[in-house]
Amino acid sequence: MLVLASLVAAAVFLRQDGINKWLDGSAWRRKFFFFGSSLIAGIWTFGIAWPDYKAISDGHADGKNTAILCALAIGLVATVLLQAIGFQLPDRWETKVADALKERDAANADYQLAKNEGFFHWLVGHCFLSVIGIKKTFVHDASKNLPPAQDAQRRLKNYREAAKPERQVVALIQVPYEVYWRLLTDRNPRASLRVAYFARSGPFLVLRHCWNGVDSKCVRQGVKEKKLSRDRFFELTNETRSLAVAAAKTGDIQIVPSAKAAHADLQHSFKYFQPTQANRIESIVAIPLGVSGDNGYHEHVVCIDTDFAGFFDQDQRKQLEFVKSNLEQRLLCELAMASLLNDGT
Repeated sequence: MLVLASLVAAAVFLRQDGINKWLDGSAWRRKFFFFGSSLIAGIWTFGIAWPDYKAISDGHADGKNTAILCALAIGLVATVLLQAIGFQLPDRWETKVADALKERDAANADYQLAKNEGFFHWLVGHCFLSVIGIKKTFVHDASKNLPPAQDAQRRLKNYREAAKPERQVVALIQVPYEVYWRLLTDRNPRASLRVAYFARSGPFLVLRHCWNGVDSKCVRQGVKEKKLSRDRFFELTNETRSLAVAAAKTGDIQIVPSAKAAHADLQHSFKYFQPTQANRIESIVAIPLGVSGDNGYHEHVVCIDTDFAGFFDQDQRKQLEFVKSNLEQRLLCELAMASLLNDGT
C-alpha cells in the first residue's frame, strides 16, 4: 500500500503541470478537485489506518505501519490543502494586482493628459503673449516721440504707425502656425505646415494671408486660376466645395484627419483644388471666427494644413476650441481697430 501511495504521489508530481493547466480552466474544477482529493485522502487514511489501529488496540501489532501510513496520508492531505491554498491565493492576488495595475494605468493616462493639456495651454498663451509683446514695443517706442498736443494729425499718424492693426492681424494669424508647428515637429521633424486666413468679401471668401514658416506667399495661383478657384471653391452662396466655406456656413470647426479619404468621399466638403495638392495636404482643419453676419455666414476662417496624415483628429477638438477662443477675440479687436483708424484718416 505504501508503494502504491508513493506511485500515486509520484504520478501527481510528474503530471503537475498538466493538472495545473486543467485546473486553471475553471473555478469549479479547482473546488471539485481539492474537495474530492481531501475527501479521498481522509477516507484512504481511515481505511488503511483503522485495521492497524484495531490490531494495536487488541495487542496484535506494534503500530509501525500505522504511523507510516498516517504520516503519508497526512502528508497527502497537507499537499492537497497547500495546493488548494496555492491556487486560491494567486487568484485573489492576481485580481488585486490586475485592479491595481488598471488604476495605475488610468492615473498615468490622466496625468499625461493633464500634462499635455497644461503644456498646450502654456504654449498657446506664450505665443499670443509674444504678439502682444510686439505691439508693446512699437507703442512704447512711439510714446517716447509724441508730437505736440496741438498737432492732432501727426499724433494720429504716430498712433496709427504704433498700433498698426494690419501688422498685428498678420502676427495673430501666425500664432496657430507656431503652436501646431511645435507639436508637429515633435512627431515628425520633416513634416511641413501651412496656415491660411480667409475673410469674407461679398459672396466669396478671399485669401488675406498665408504662412508656412518662411513664405507669406505659400499659396500661389495665377490670375485665371485664382478666379476659377474663387468661383468654384470659395463662393458662399453655391454648393459647398471647400472646407473653409463649410466652416463659414456651419460655424463649426472642421477637422479632416485624412484629406485623401475626404476628397474621395463625394459627400464630404473637402476637395483638392488641384491634383498637386494631394502631395502637400494630408490633414487639415478649418476654424471659423467671428459672429455670423446677416446671411448667417461667419466672416473669417483660418485653415491649417500639413503633409503629415492623421496629424489633426477629433481628439483635438477641445484644443482647437481653445485656440479659436483666444484668436477670435484678439483678431476681431485688431480688425475693429483697423476700421476705426481708417475711418479717422
